[in-house]
Amino acid sequence: MLSGEENPLADSNNHHNLDERLERLIARHEALAQSVELIAHMQAVNERHITTIVEMVSTQYKTAEILLGVAQSHERRITNLESDKQ
Repeated sequence: MLSGEENPLADSNNHHNLDERLERLIARHEALAQSVELIAHMQAVNERHITTIVEMVSTQYKTAEILLGVAQSHERRITNLESDKQ
């Protein structure tokens, strides 16, 4: 068996240092876990916002297509009216 001088774990300073290191490691682990939870929440919120934006853009695109059809129809009517006058 090792004596106190040969066994580094038997030294109370080493034991105290190990406890401090373990406490710091636990604190860092908790901080990282909280950061991951926050990032996951923010990602979920961003995904909902992106879905809303995509839906809005899709609606605007459909509206623009309808307006294009109306403009083309008016253009044809004007062309036909101008041809009838001549």
